[in-house]
Amino acid sequence: MLIKVISRTIAFVLLLTISSCTNTEIIAADTTNPKTTPLETVTDETAVEKTVPSETAAGPESKEEPTGDTSEVLVSLGDKKLTTQQVEWIMQNPDKKRMASFAKWWVENELLNEEAERQGLTKQPKLAFLAELEKTKTISKQLIAKATEVTDEDALDYYEKNKGTDSKLRQLDCMSFSHISTKTLQQCNEALERIKAGWNINELAKELSKHRDAGKGGKAVKYPYSVIKKQFGQKFFKALMVVEPGTTIGPLEVKGGYEIILLEEKIKERAKPFEEVKARLKSTLSGQKRRKGINDLLDQLREKAADRIIKSPALIKMEEGQTDKQESQN
Repeated sequence: MLIKVISRTIAFVLLLTISSCTNTEIIAADTTNPKTTPLETVTDETAVEKTVPSETAAGPESKEEPTGDTSEVLVSLGDKKLTTQQVEWIMQNPDKKRMASFAKWWVENELLNEEAERQGLTKQPKLAFLAELEKTKTISKQLIAKATEVTDEDALDYYEKNKGTDSKLRQLDCMSFSHISTKTLQQCNEALERIKAGWNINELAKELSKHRDAGKGGKAVKYPYSVIKKQFGQKFFKALMVVEPGTTIGPLEVKGGYEIILLEEKIKERAKPFEEVKARLKSTLSGQKRRKGINDLLDQLREKAADRIIKSPALIKMEEGQTDKQESQN
């Protein structure tokens, strides 16, 4: 039981470091398969999470200021020390409560590790292998994160070069409006009279509209022209196109009933502001860079290490079997 706790604890500490540094997945080298696959975690993280203080245990809304001096020693155990900076490698902007929680866990973990060493468990081949594997995975992920990093400057350069053509960077022609759908002309006229008397169209839509968006007050925000045509019909769309924002249309007979529409905004196609698309753009570019960059890097590394990679006949036979299987599927 103790060996499981120790191995899981060591693994989870390293995995915490991974998650705080990058979300990039380490890719297992596979010379027979061009598709890369994540290297599977060999430890049971779930069981350990119950004992390790979570980064969000104190809640993201904590208003306490983080501690200041990153070189401050929070706690020591013999010649081992835990500093503020080391905690911040694991958690982002930890407050004092989370600092204290992690420090308590660190001491308990070190005590368990000392006991494991006293009992000779750390010398067992399986545990040593698992710990070393987690260490190399952590370092590899850091290397991949560095190799596939996309800066704000990279994203801005792509944005400036492609904002005129990349549909994901553009805001299509669109309109914002609120509407009330009724089954009969009488219901539509009654709703229109209440609007003229000062009632809010969105509140009336919740009460009177039969459309599926009644629950949100019949409000449609920045609907592209193509979506309006598809969802509401050509007649509805044409009625909006010939009026200016602030105009109330109705009663408008449409398929299945009648409509009252308040046009609120018309937006011509344009490039979205850079700040609006930056985060998603960086993620997309990083993914593209990762897919190509990792494979290129691994090809280079495998070539350099070719004289040091010695495969057993059994492994070669396994790889050949995988290749035959893939070819038969294709």
